[in-house]
Amino acid sequence: MFALAHALAWVSESDWPAIEHLARLEDQWVTLAAALAEHGSLLSEPIVTPRGDVVGTRLVPNPAEMMLRRLDNQLVALRDRLGMVPLAKARLGISVASAKTALAGWLEREMQVRGAMQKYWQAAGLQGEEFEIAPDR
Repeated sequence: MFALAHALAWVSESDWPAIEHLARLEDQWVTLAAALAEHGSLLSEPIVTPRGDVVGTRLVPNPAEMMLRRLDNQLVALRDRLGMVPLAKARLGISVASAKTALAGWLEREMQVRGAMQKYWQAAGLQGEEFEIAPDR
Protein backbone atom coordinates (compact mmCIF):
# COMPACT_ATOMS: atom_id res chain seq x y z
CA MET A 1 0.00 0.00 0.00
CA PHE A 2 2.82 2.36 0.96
CA ALA A 3 4.66 1.99 -2.36
CA LEU A 4 1.46 2.12 -4.38
CA ALA A 5 0.28 5.33 -2.73
CA HIS A 6 3.69 6.90 -3.38
CA ALA A 7 3.26 6.02 -7.07
CA LEU A 8 0.02 7.97 -7.49
CA ALA A 9 0.60 10.71 -10.06
CA TRP A 10 -0.81 13.53 -7.92
CA VAL A 11 1.10 12.68 -4.74
CA SER A 12 3.99 14.99 -3.94
CA GLU A 13 6.87 14.64 -1.51
CA SER A 14 4.98 16.78 1.01
CA ASP A 15 2.29 14.02 1.11
CA TRP A 16 4.75 11.29 2.15
CA PRO A 17 4.21 11.69 5.92
CA ALA A 18 0.45 11.30 5.38
CA ILE A 19 1.04 8.24 3.20
CA GLU A 20 3.27 6.70 5.85
CA HIS A 21 0.60 7.39 8.46
CA LEU A 22 -2.04 5.84 6.18
CA ALA A 23 0.10 2.71 5.75
CA ARG A 24 0.53 2.37 9.54
CA LEU A 25 -3.22 2.77 10.07
CA GLU A 26 -3.95 0.15 7.38
CA ASP A 27 -1.58 -2.27 9.14
CA GLN A 28 -3.29 -1.60 12.48
CA TRP A 29 -6.69 -2.14 10.85
CA VAL A 30 -5.64 -5.58 9.52
CA THR A 31 -4.25 -6.56 12.94
CA LEU A 32 -7.41 -5.46 14.78
CA ALA A 33 -9.69 -7.12 12.22
CA ALA A 34 -7.81 -10.39 12.68
CA ALA A 35 -8.13 -10.12 16.48
CA LEU A 36 -11.84 -9.40 16.15
CA ALA A 37 -12.27 -12.36 13.82
CA GLU A 38 -10.38 -14.62 16.21
CA HIS A 39 -12.10 -13.56 19.44
CA GLY A 40 -15.50 -12.30 18.22
CA SER A 41 -17.47 -9.14 18.99
CA LEU A 42 -18.17 -10.16 22.59
CA LEU A 43 -15.66 -11.28 25.20
CA SER A 44 -16.31 -13.18 28.38
CA GLU A 45 -15.24 -11.25 31.48
CA PRO A 46 -15.18 -12.67 35.01
CA ILE A 47 -17.44 -11.17 37.68
CA VAL A 48 -15.31 -10.82 40.81
CA THR A 49 -16.54 -10.07 44.33
CA PRO A 50 -14.71 -7.56 46.55
CA ARG A 51 -13.06 -10.56 48.26
CA GLY A 52 -11.63 -11.73 44.91
CA ASP A 53 -13.98 -14.65 44.32
CA VAL A 54 -15.10 -15.27 40.75
CA VAL A 55 -18.87 -15.70 40.87
CA GLY A 56 -19.66 -15.79 37.19
CA THR A 57 -18.97 -14.22 33.84
CA ARG A 58 -20.53 -11.54 31.70
CA LEU A 59 -20.21 -10.64 28.05
CA VAL A 60 -18.54 -7.33 27.23
CA PRO A 61 -17.88 -5.68 23.85
CA ASN A 62 -14.52 -6.48 22.30
CA PRO A 63 -12.44 -3.25 22.42
CA ALA A 64 -11.01 -4.10 18.99
CA GLU A 65 -14.39 -3.28 17.45
CA MET A 66 -14.40 0.31 18.76
CA MET A 67 -10.75 0.68 17.78
CA LEU A 68 -11.61 -0.43 14.23
CA ARG A 69 -14.37 2.18 14.04
CA ARG A 70 -11.96 4.91 15.14
CA LEU A 71 -9.40 3.72 12.60
CA ASP A 72 -12.05 3.71 9.86
CA ASN A 73 -12.71 7.42 10.51
CA GLN A 74 -9.00 8.22 10.32
CA LEU A 75 -8.56 6.11 7.17
CA VAL A 76 -11.47 7.84 5.44
CA ALA A 77 -10.03 11.27 6.30
CA LEU A 78 -6.54 10.40 5.07
CA ARG A 79 -7.80 8.78 1.87
CA ASP A 80 -9.84 11.91 1.23
CA ARG A 81 -6.85 14.15 1.91
CA LEU A 82 -4.69 12.15 -0.49
CA GLY A 83 -7.28 12.13 -3.28
CA MET A 84 -8.13 8.45 -3.02
CA VAL A 85 -11.91 8.93 -3.13
CA PRO A 86 -13.95 10.37 -6.03
CA LEU A 87 -15.03 13.65 -4.42
CA ALA A 88 -11.49 14.37 -3.23
CA LYS A 89 -10.14 13.72 -6.72
CA ALA A 90 -12.65 16.21 -8.09
CA ARG A 91 -11.55 18.82 -5.54
CA LEU A 92 -7.94 18.21 -6.52
CA GLY A 93 -8.77 18.49 -10.24
CA ILE A 94 -7.82 14.89 -11.02
CA SER A 95 -9.66 13.38 -13.96
CA VAL A 96 -11.56 10.18 -13.39
CA ALA A 97 -9.65 8.40 -16.16
CA SER A 98 -6.21 9.23 -14.76
CA ALA A 99 -7.36 8.42 -11.24
CA LYS A 100 -8.66 5.01 -12.32
CA THR A 101 -5.35 4.21 -13.97
CA ALA A 102 -3.30 5.35 -10.97
CA LEU A 103 -5.47 3.54 -8.43
CA ALA A 104 -5.71 0.23 -10.29
CA GLY A 105 -2.62 -1.21 -8.60
CA TRP A 106 -3.67 0.09 -5.19
CA LEU A 107 -7.12 -1.48 -5.53
CA GLU A 108 -5.62 -4.79 -6.62
CA ARG A 109 -3.44 -4.85 -3.47
CA GLU A 110 -6.44 -3.89 -1.30
CA MET A 111 -8.42 -6.84 -2.67
CA GLN A 112 -5.47 -9.17 -2.03
CA VAL A 113 -5.39 -8.03 1.62
CA ARG A 114 -9.15 -8.52 1.96
CA GLY A 115 -8.90 -11.97 0.38
CA ALA A 116 -6.17 -12.93 2.84
CA MET A 117 -8.31 -11.66 5.74
CA GLN A 118 -11.29 -13.66 4.51
CA LYS A 119 -9.15 -16.82 4.35
CA TYR A 120 -7.89 -16.11 7.87
CA TRP A 121 -11.43 -15.69 9.18
CA GLN A 122 -12.52 -18.92 7.53
CA ALA A 123 -9.49 -20.72 8.99
CA ALA A 124 -10.49 -19.32 12.40
CA GLY A 125 -13.77 -21.22 12.05
CA LEU A 126 -16.07 -18.43 10.89
CA GLN A 127 -18.55 -19.29 8.18
CA GLY A 128 -18.79 -17.13 5.06
CA GLU A 129 -22.34 -16.09 5.86
CA GLU A 130 -21.34 -14.70 9.28
CA PHE A 131 -19.40 -11.80 7.83
CA GLU A 132 -19.16 -9.76 4.70
CA ILE A 133 -16.25 -7.81 3.32
CA ALA A 134 -17.71 -4.63 1.86
CA PRO A 135 -16.06 -3.29 -1.29
CA ASP A 136 -15.49 0.12 0.32
CA ARG A 137 -14.77 0.02 4.03
